[in-house]
Amino acid sequence: MSDCANALEHMKISGRFGEEDGSRPIEEAFCDGHGAPADGTAAFFPIVQMRERGPWSPIGTGFFISNNGLFATAKHVVLDEQGRLMDGLAGVQLLRNENRVIIRQAKKIAVHPRADVAIGFLFDREFAAGRGQTVNKCFALSRELPAVGSKVVTMAFPNSQLTEDQGAFSLKFATSAVAGTLEEYHPDGRDAVMLPGRCVRTSMDIAAGASGGPVAFGDGWVFGVNSTGMEGAPIGFVSSVEDVLDLDAGRVRLPGGEIREQATIRDLAELGLVILR
Repeated sequence: MSDCANALEHMKISGRFGEEDGSRPIEEAFCDGHGAPADGTAAFFPIVQMRERGPWSPIGTGFFISNNGLFATAKHVVLDEQGRLMDGLAGVQLLRNENRVIIRQAKKIAVHPRADVAIGFLFDREFAAGRGQTVNKCFALSRELPAVGSKVVTMAFPNSQLTEDQGAFSLKFATSAVAGTLEEYHPDGRDAVMLPGRCVRTSMDIAAGASGGPVAFGDGWVFGVNSTGMEGAPIGFVSSVEDVLDLDAGRVRLPGGEIREQATIRDLAELGLVILR
């Protein structure tokens, strides 16, 4: 992130955890693999576009799928209007329990040729400096789809706020947990242009900035990625985790030190590095 080092002197980031207006905190919507209430905020994060000069732009949400910085998001979050990968992407990791923020540059981003899903790695400065691997919380993935009528929930950072004052700027993020029901399957895609990949329609209101967030059911297993919706209306489309499994994470170092030049998310799941059922 050296190209944006100067910008760091002129920005600040704050996080508000839990929905506003008296609505429930995120812990009441998220459960761990045993069905118990859990804090999932450390496993998902806002994605921003950094600029060397000028304010940074909040553009969506990502979530960790392994404990080494590997994340998933929506493809349209990381591409510009011409379909090119945007420069200066970063994840803002908000660690509530430690009361600190880690800004990690997004690297090795891979996008699906059809589906609205993408993966990447958040660069680990500590590891690069030889100070050990940063271990993050992560979500478990599910190839199983909930039945029509099942309750589903998404966790994201919608409606982020950007303010400027005399050359300095501030980004404010608020976590949000939104619940709904699964209403319809689209195994061959919703349409040929916007969502040609496998997806489902839900009754969730997916607000701006929530794109790329994880969508879970049951005991917290993530089966989808927020793609698109009609803001202010109970209609939200979710891309399938099944398409995430096909993406190539590129060159990866395995726990024993072995280097794999190529490894799909499915390969990493077989190695136990991504939790999948």
